Amino acid sequence: MSTEQQTRNRLVRYPALFSRTYLAVLASWGVNIEDFLSASDLPADTATRSLGLTQEEYQRLLDAVHQQFADRGPGLEMGWQLPPTAFGSLGQATLSSATFGAALAICERYWNLFGMGMACNLNIAPELSHIEIMALPEIPHRHHHMVLESTLTSVYRGCVALLPEVQGQTITEFTFAEPVYAGKARHYLGTVRYAQSGCRISFPTALLDQPLMMANAFALQTALLQCEQDQQLNQHPGFAGRIRKELVLTPEGYPSFDQLADKLHMSPRTLRRYLQNEGASFLKLLNDARKRDAQNLLERPELAIQDVAQRLGYNDPANFTRAFRLWLGLTPSQYREQKNSPLSIKLK
Repeated sequence: MSTEQQTRNRLVRYPALFSRTYLAVLASWGVNIEDFLSASDLPADTATRSLGLTQEEYQRLLDAVHQQFADRGPGLEMGWQLPPTAFGSLGQATLSSATFGAALAICERYWNLFGMGMACNLNIAPELSHIEIMALPEIPHRHHHMVLESTLTSVYRGCVALLPEVQGQTITEFTFAEPVYAGKARHYLGTVRYAQSGCRISFPTALLDQPLMMANAFALQTALLQCEQDQQLNQHPGFAGRIRKELVLTPEGYPSFDQLADKLHMSPRTLRRYLQNEGASFLKLLNDARKRDAQNLLERPELAIQDVAQRLGYNDPANFTRAFRLWLGLTPSQYREQKNSPLSIKLK
């Protein structure tokens, strides 16, 4: 593998949700997490960091978990800790859907927000439909068993959370042979079959039309909007897309360019060159983030415009006003007045 390809692979991050959940399972078994991470050559802050693991790091984590705890069914335990509420806007969208079928369709549509290295297909048939999960080539074969278990267990728990009457009406199938902890699998999943042709959860097709008790059109619309935004970010996996994701406003401000380069394990000079190759620059990306956050902050009436400017990193409010006028053709005060007016016009 070339040095450039290795560098680009660092852009691929498995959500911290997964690594932290695996470690939470191990901690519940009495494992000393600090010792485990050290022995596995993983970052010491893996259990608390918001930044996910690289592909290489995540594979080391799975190797260590499998080698030491395979006979305890860590995939089952991990998946059970991931109900719909663990998946942010995607979970909110499924829970707010009108019917069970609509929720599953949303899950399939936005699967790539969390299902890295896995594919999900909803196959509808006259009598019995199923959700099929497949491991993609980037998942090493040695990890298939554990990853498929965790994924199907999470999907099953999600189905029960959406529609409790699903429980007792499903069949969960795995391609691998029955493990020593099959009893635990049946405790969690009900009817389970091994050595089958695919990994899937089957259920009566009639359940697709069942209404969900937490359906809410407004919450659904809000969650889907966020899913769309997240989807667009995922469609730009280059360095510019990664920097966009990392430019999150905190009480300390935005991360610096040097801090972002350090997160990507490269020098600022190298990161600057990659951004230039993509036709991007840190200043442009930072201004895009400021524009986005400025509009959100100005909609909070308790914040003075000077406070908004300082939060965004402008020591001189006049500089913020000039920048904002360039972005939207309005001063911050004019924008706030239009937003607060009952007859506000649509901004161009």
